[in-house]
Parts: sequence; C-alpha cells; structure tokens
Amino acid sequence: MIYIGDNKTTGEIDSYSINTLNIPGIVLMENAARNFTGTIDTNLDNFLIVCGKGNNGGDGYAVARQLASLNKRVSVFSCETSDMSRDCQINYDICRNLGIPMENDISALEELIISHDVVIDAVFGTGLDKPLAAPYDKIINNINQYGKYIISVDIPSGINGSTGETAGIAVKADRTVSFVTYKQGFLNYSAAEFLGKIKVVNIGLPEHVIKKFSNTVLMDKKYINSLLIPRLKYSHKGNFGHTLIIAGSPGFTGAAVISANAAVKTGSGLVTLAVFHECLNMLSSCSPEVMTADLSDKNRLLDLLKKVNSIAFGPGLGNNPRTLELLKFILENSDVPMVIDADGINVLAEEPALLEKLKNRCILTPHLGEFARISGLSIEEISKDRIKAAKDFSKKYSVILLLKGYNTIITNECDVYVNTTGNSSMANGGMGDTLTGITASLISQKYTIFDSGKIGSFLHGYIGEKLSKKSFAVTAEDIIRNIPVYQKKLFL
Repeated sequence: MIYIGDNKTTGEIDSYSINTLNIPGIVLMENAARNFTGTIDTNLDNFLIVCGKGNNGGDGYAVARQLASLNKRVSVFSCETSDMSRDCQINYDICRNLGIPMENDISALEELIISHDVVIDAVFGTGLDKPLAAPYDKIINNINQYGKYIISVDIPSGINGSTGETAGIAVKADRTVSFVTYKQGFLNYSAAEFLGKIKVVNIGLPEHVIKKFSNTVLMDKKYINSLLIPRLKYSHKGNFGHTLIIAGSPGFTGAAVISANAAVKTGSGLVTLAVFHECLNMLSSCSPEVMTADLSDKNRLLDLLKKVNSIAFGPGLGNNPRTLELLKFILENSDVPMVIDADGINVLAEEPALLEKLKNRCILTPHLGEFARISGLSIEEISKDRIKAAKDFSKKYSVILLLKGYNTIITNECDVYVNTTGNSSMANGGMGDTLTGITASLISQKYTIFDSGKIGSFLHGYIGEKLSKKSFAVTAEDIIRNIPVYQKKLFL
C-alpha cells in the first residue's frame, strides 16, 4: 500500500530510521537515488541535475552518479557549493572525483538547460518552509521556462509537502518521484499543475516502519480486493440483504431511480424504493427488480424499517421541512446503518443536533459545497487541508465521512483512505446518487460501513476510468450498467 505523509511524517520516518534502526543517512540517500533512477525511462539520455545544498541536493548528486554508472550523459548544476548538509557534501565530492561535469555559474544555467534533454530537479525537498529568494527564484524560473522534460526528486522544489502551497514559485514537473510516502500536499488541488505524474518509491524500509507514522493510505486495486467477502455457492437473496432507498421528489425522480438501480446492480438481495405519494405511480415501474413503497403509508414504512439492512437517504428529496421531518421519523424508529447524501445532508445542516442520533451507524457522502454547509467551514478552509477537515468532523460526530471530489477522502476519524480512481469524464448529474446506491447495497451485504465507503468510491471511479477510455463522457446509467462486470474484475 502507498501511505500518505506530511512534512512531520517525513521527518519522523527519517529520524526513526537513522536513530532507532541505525541506518546511516547516507545509506538511505543511496537507496533513494537507486530507486529514483530505476523509474527513469532507459531510452532517455543527456541529463542535467540541478542540486541544492541540503539532503534533496544530496539525492540529486547521488542520482547523477547512478546515471553516470549507466553510461548516460550527465551534467550537474550546483546551486550552492558551501554550507552543504553532510551527506550532500559527500555525494558532491564523489561526483567531482568521478569527473562528472559540474557548473555553478548561474549565468550559464539557461544554456545548460537548453542543451540537455532532461532536467532533474533536486533543489529543495519537503523541508522548505519560507518564500524563495534569489538566486533560487531565477533557477526555478529557468527550469520551468527552458526545461524540455522535468523530473522532480521527492517533491517539486517550492511546494510545501504538508499543504501543497507554493513558496511564491515552484518547479512545474512532468514527473515527480516521491520517497517513502505520497506527500499530503499533493492532495491540494492547487498543487496539481506542478506535480505531473507521481510515482512513490521506497528507500529500503519495510511497511511496518512506515505504518508507525502514517494511518493515511492511497487505496489501490490490491487493497480493495483484500476486503472482499466471498459469495458462497449455496447463498440466496436473503444472504445479501435488503436495501431501502428513500429518495426523489417531483422534478427529481431520476435521483431515486439511479440510486435504486445502482443498489440492485451492486448485488443487494432486495431493494425497496420508498417515495413521496405524488411520485409513486411514476416510479412504480422504474426497474423490474425494485419494489416500491409510499412514504405516506407510515405503517408500511415502519415495517420496512424493521426489516431492511441499510437505508440510503437524501438523493432528490428536496431541501425542505418535509425532508427534515422524514429524517427525524427514520431516526426515531430505526437504528439501521444509513448512507446520507445530498438533501439529507442539507437538512442535517439545518438541524445538526440530529447528528447525535447517527453516531456509529452512518456514512455521510457530501461534496465540498454540502460539507461546507454541514461543517460550518468555508470551501477555502476545507480545501487547504481536506484530510484534517474530514477527520475533525468525523471525530466530532462519530460518523464515517466520505468527502467527494478528485481524490475522495474516506475517514472514520482515526484512519484515512484516499481514493485514486475516477476522472472528469464522470462530471455530470447523477454520479453522487449512483455512489449512494452502491454504498448502501454493500452495507446490506454485510460489509462494514467504513469498508462500504472505501469499496464503493473505488469501484465507482474504477468503472468511470475504464469506460472513459472509449467515451468522452460517462453517465450514471453507464456506470450502473457496468457495475457487475467491473465489480467482478475488481474482486477476482
């Protein structure tokens, strides 16, 4: 698994490795350089490595040696040649002893960059915590302006590893090869233009060491596969649960259909769609597999609340007093796990005291705007550190929070999982309703609420990615139709 860490995490892992495990820093640097070099296309040649004076620069000098040993054409530009860190100085001296061409005159940098096919940025690492001053602003400007292909060592110089904010200016990499962890700052949407494609490599540390300092994980297919609950060959529909979808209102019946059909296709044994009376005739034939119920029939609703295994509440219900009163009724008469989305979240924002009744039984699935309303934070505040905002909310109310968007965040207040699937081809109406139905269906099938959020978000995005290879836009209907196919591919 790939773990996510901020600047503090990076420092703690380095300190533990050196002081507790007794791995010399120079050995870690060598491992980093070797693994970095292993990610470079073997067809590339003619490299310029731009090195700072700290350990990131030391990594760069070590990379220069590794490339030279592969008979690549290598030159080095040294930003500073005094006051280097100890390990940086060692690798600098070795490069000089090997006769690797080295330059430190900034007036020559522009021509150097132009004359090389690849620029490797090893100026600053995660330790940078102040705005860039001369000559570094000019160095980075030259890299950005004249570099044909730029690879950053660990992090693009000028990016804050914790927040993703820039120090006034930052290298715009085509590729970033990050050591040990995926940097938390990479999750900041404003950092995306600087990162290019991201690859995380190890420096010789086993996973249990990294887990000591990070409980935030980038989900991948292998991890999702490990969560699978196998279906036994003698199982029947009763083994896969009954999902109740409470959704839709005049003008928004599509949200109800989408959520219900998504629950069916994800494998729920039974699905009932409960709707307001005026929508019942319209939706009674939305799908042959979906049963319907009238929300005005309280006896039928009470009976359902006793039988079902999960409830999806909110899509298309409307942000109004009727939805709020319906939610109160559900909470007073059921302790079934719930997925609350859309207008369910909007009415909760009007009466947050209801969140007390959702402790340890609910997953909320807001997008940024909905989360801003229910948390009281501005979108700008949330965007600066989505992980912290999500964890704080989850801890305060003891709910699972699934904060939607690019790199969706799912947290139970302690552990954080970040979804890497999905793309902008899915940016159209109904996608959130689809995810709601998928997640509720998984809960009915005896997955934990937390795991249902993780699997649901990954599966949802995974299907969208696969379909977008042949389609410019991917709709909710496209996703739903393909759930069984890609669910099987994901789990087998």
